[in-house]
Amino acid sequence: MKKSLFVITFASFIGGLAHATNSCTGATYYDAATDTCIACPTGYDYNKDAGKTSINQCQIQCDGGTYVKNPGAAVPPGYTPLEYLMTTGTQYIDTGITADVTTKVDMDVSFGSVSETYVIIGTRKGSNITDENVFQWGALVNKTFNRFGMGGVSGDQIYADTLYSVHIEDGLQTVKNGADIIATTNFEYNPNMDTAGTLYMFCTHDTTTSDGTNFFAPTNTYIKNLQITKGGAVVRNFIPAKNSSNVIGMYDTVSGNFFENQGTDSFMAGPIIDSCSNVGVGYWAAASTVNFGSVGTRNACPIGTYSSINNGVSVADCLDCTGATYNDEPAAATCKVCPAGYVHNTTAGKTSINQCQIHCNAGTYIEIPGVTSGYTRVEYIQNAAGTYINTGIIPDIDGIDDVEMNIRYYCNTTSSNYIFQSRATSGGQIYGLSGSSSGATILGNWNSNSNGQRIQSTIKRVVGHVYNLNLRLYDGTMTLHVIDETTGEESIGSINYTWSVPQSPFGIFGNTGGNRIATGNRVYSAWIKVGGQYVMYYVPVTNNGIAGFYDTVSQTFKGATAGSLTAGTVLQNDTQCINVGAGYYAPESTVNYGSVGTRNACPVGLTTVGYGHGADSANDCGRTLHVGDNVLYMRKNKETSPAIHIQMENGDMFYVNLSPTNHNISKLHLWHNGGEYTAYDDSLFYNERDFITGAQTTP
Repeated sequence: MKKSLFVITFASFIGGLAHATNSCTGATYYDAATDTCIACPTGYDYNKDAGKTSINQCQIQCDGGTYVKNPGAAVPPGYTPLEYLMTTGTQYIDTGITADVTTKVDMDVSFGSVSETYVIIGTRKGSNITDENVFQWGALVNKTFNRFGMGGVSGDQIYADTLYSVHIEDGLQTVKNGADIIATTNFEYNPNMDTAGTLYMFCTHDTTTSDGTNFFAPTNTYIKNLQITKGGAVVRNFIPAKNSSNVIGMYDTVSGNFFENQGTDSFMAGPIIDSCSNVGVGYWAAASTVNFGSVGTRNACPIGTYSSINNGVSVADCLDCTGATYNDEPAAATCKVCPAGYVHNTTAGKTSINQCQIHCNAGTYIEIPGVTSGYTRVEYIQNAAGTYINTGIIPDIDGIDDVEMNIRYYCNTTSSNYIFQSRATSGGQIYGLSGSSSGATILGNWNSNSNGQRIQSTIKRVVGHVYNLNLRLYDGTMTLHVIDETTGEESIGSINYTWSVPQSPFGIFGNTGGNRIATGNRVYSAWIKVGGQYVMYYVPVTNNGIAGFYDTVSQTFKGATAGSLTAGTVLQNDTQCINVGAGYYAPESTVNYGSVGTRNACPVGLTTVGYGHGADSANDCGRTLHVGDNVLYMRKNKETSPAIHIQMENGDMFYVNLSPTNHNISKLHLWHNGGEYTAYDDSLFYNERDFITGAQTTP
C-alpha cells in the first residue's frame, strides 16, 4: 500500500508539472495556488503561447499612437481594475488594520481641495492633547499634515488637484510631486496608537463619536493605490476596482477581499486600466506589445517641435515650430509665440525664447531686455525704510580700465542717499551714489580716512524727479552723466582717478555696511558693465506677487535682503528699439530676446543729435554751436557742400551741414553765390524735423 500510495503521489506531481508547463494554452496562464489555468485579464490576450506560468506573461498589443497608461493590476477574474477611486465626501473604507510604531503607509493621492479638517487616512482615540490624532494624514491649510502621536507637524505647501506620492515610515513622512520632494516632516510616536481604532481610508476613525467617523476627505479626492505595512509585512495592498456587479471599492491583494464603501452614496470610478490609450498631444508611440503589470512607452516630441494630434505614431508627427514661434519644453501641443516685436528670426525649430530676435535700425537699440517667462515686468521697485538689496556683485576690475554703471531712479529724499553703492563693512572704499542735501555726490574710490576721488553733481536731488545716472571709468578717467528726466537738465563731469577694488557687493537702496536710504525711493533699472560686458542687469519684476529685480545676466530673481519692496505699474516687455540717446551711437543690429542692445559712447565732451537717432558711427559724434538762442549741431563728418567749417583750438574740425533747400525758417541764413542756404539741426538727415516747418517730429 505504501508503494502504491507513493506511485500515485509521484504521478500526481508529474501530472501537475505537465499541467503547469504544457496544459495552459491560448490566453490563459497557470495559477499554482488553485492548480488551474486562469484566463488572462480582459484585453491582455495577445500572447497565446502555451505554458504561461504567470499573469505577467499575458500581453496586450497597442497600435501606433497608443500606449498602456497604467499597469494592469492583479485582481482576480470578476474584478476590473480602475485608475483611481474618488470620493464625493461621504464615503470611507475600514481597512481593518490598527496602527503601531512599525506601521508604514505608501499611497498616491490627490486632494479635491485643502482645509484644516480634511483627512485621507487616520484613526483618533480621544480629544485631549495626549490622545488626539493618534494616526492621521491629511491637509492643514494648504500644507502637508500628519499626526502620528502628540501634536502635529506641518511641512511645505501642497495644493488641490495635484497628485502626490506619500511615504510614512519610522518617524518620517516624505511627500513627492513626481520626482521632486516637496515636504519631509517628522512625527512622534504615541503609545495610545496601539489601542486606538482601525485605520479608515478617506476619513479619520474617531472612536469617541457615535458613528466612528469624522473629518472626511473632500469631494473629488482620489487614491490611486494604498499599501499598509506592519511589523515588516505588507498587511494591505489596495487596488481600486469594481466587481461583477459594478460596485466600486478597493480590492486587497493580501487578504483577497473586496472592500466596499461603508459611508453613504457611492464612490466615483476612475478610468478602466486594462486597455491602450492614445498617447495624447505632444507625444508619439510606435506599435508595441506590453506585459500585464507594466506600462507602455510613449515618446515626447523634442523641444522646438509640437504635435496637436493625440495619436502620433512617429517623431515625424512632431512638427517644427515655424515663423516667430518656439518651444522650450518637450511634449508640447502648440508652439509658444515670440514676444511682440521679436519676429525677425523665422528659422524653424527654435528651442528657446532667447532665439526670438528684434531688428534695430542704426542709432537705436534695446535698452531693457525681455524678462524670462514666469515673471511680470513692472515700471519700478519702491523701497520701505530699512530696505536694501544685496546684488552680490563686486566687479573684478583688476587690470581692467573700463567699468560702467547705470541706474535710473526716482528721488524721494534730500538726505544721505545710498541708492546704488558698494562699501566696506566699516569705512573703506565706496563706489556709487551717495551725498547730502546739497546734491548728488558720485563716489568713485573714497576712503573714510582719506577723502579720495569723487565727482560732485551740479544737479541737486529734487524730490519727485527721475534721474538717469551713468558713471564710467575709462583710461584713468571717471566721467559722470546725469540727466534729470523730469526737466531734461543734464550734468556732465570728469576727473582723473586711481582705482582700488570695492570691498563689498553693490547694494540697491543701501549697502552691506548698514547704510539705508529713506522710504519711498524707486529704481527703474540698474546695470554694471566690466570690460564692455554686462555683469548684472536688473529689471523690475514681480515673482509670484513678490517685488524685486530679475537679473538678465545670472537669470535669477533678487528680492529684498532686508526690509520690504513694492512694485510699480505692470509693463509689457520691451517690444521696440529706442534711440541710443544723446552722446551715443549704434550700428544696425539684431538682438536676441533677453539681451540688451549695444550702444557706443561718444568721447567725453561730444554728443549726438536727435537723442542719437540714426547715429551709427563715431563720426556722428560732434559739438554744438550756439548762435543766439539757437543751437546748431556740428558733426565730425562733412555731409553737405557747402557747409560751415569750425576748427577747434586743438585742430579738430567740425562741420555745420547746410540745408540743400531754403525751408528751415528758424535757423541761421547764409547767402552763397546768389543762393540762400539755411544752417539747420543735422537731425534732418534722419527725419527728426519737418523740412517745411522745421518742427520736431517723432522718430
